[in-house]
Amino acid sequence: MEENSNHLNPSSVLVLEDDVPLAGMLTNELRNLGIRSVDRFENGNQAWKACQKKHYDFILMDWKVPALSSLALFNRLKQDSYYRNTPIMVMSGFLDKKDFSLLSEFHNATNIEKPFAVKFLINKMQMLMKESRWLVQQEGRFKSLVSELERNQELDENELIKVINEAPNPVPVAICLGKTLREKAQYDLAEQVLLKALKYSDNTVLLSELGKVYLLKGDSEKAKSFLKRATKKSPDNLERLCNLGNLHLKDLDIEEANEAFNRACSIDQENNIAKSGKLLVNNRSFHQKMSFRL
Repeated sequence: MEENSNHLNPSSVLVLEDDVPLAGMLTNELRNLGIRSVDRFENGNQAWKACQKKHYDFILMDWKVPALSSLALFNRLKQDSYYRNTPIMVMSGFLDKKDFSLLSEFHNATNIEKPFAVKFLINKMQMLMKESRWLVQQEGRFKSLVSELERNQELDENELIKVINEAPNPVPVAICLGKTLREKAQYDLAEQVLLKALKYSDNTVLLSELGKVYLLKGDSEKAKSFLKRATKKSPDNLERLCNLGNLHLKDLDIEEANEAFNRACSIDQENNIAKSGKLLVNNRSFHQKMSFRL
């Protein structure tokens, strides 16, 4: 079985684990699989610096590490253009509900509970690689479909809805298709596809995607509504918190903007958008107080 599944192994792996014996054991086991490039690190800052210099195909990370927190690192990776699509497996003895909610937002992220058998970890890694590659193929298929419809000078909504209805699991397909349409600036069609999927489930990613679509369409009220619903389900998505903060700031909702940016800064103090938002909130608050005194 191992021989048949070798094609599912990544070519390069980053291991983030501050338990030195465990990290050493995992590194050796991965290399025994034929994975030549396995780099291990003991804290989040080291891992982040390595990711900026090198592209890894798979990341295996403990959820409780020193220096840069795994929560901050995970958010940075999922906002990165390359690592957004990189499979990540989180190792942890216990995950809070909000941590699990954040991981579940990404099709290429999963967790494994400590202690675990190495064979189980390898099987789960290969399964995650398989699922991730399949979804990348689907994204390519959707991009081709949208491009073909665009060449015909008209995007047929019925053709797109048909793709969703024929899928064994419509929600992830609709999210993937909606994202493709959003990136192609087909906002009305993206909205229709995602609203169609909303009938099946109020999935956090689905709500967040709708928020992004309405943000791009300039409908701040609907954007805030969907982003808030998504944040209630999963409160630690840094990108979404910053989007919410900026929307509140734009509408001069200073208290809510402050709450969103404070939460974002608590996750990652070095995030530039969160820091800039916090600064703008403080400036707005100061000017409001001065105006009130005058």
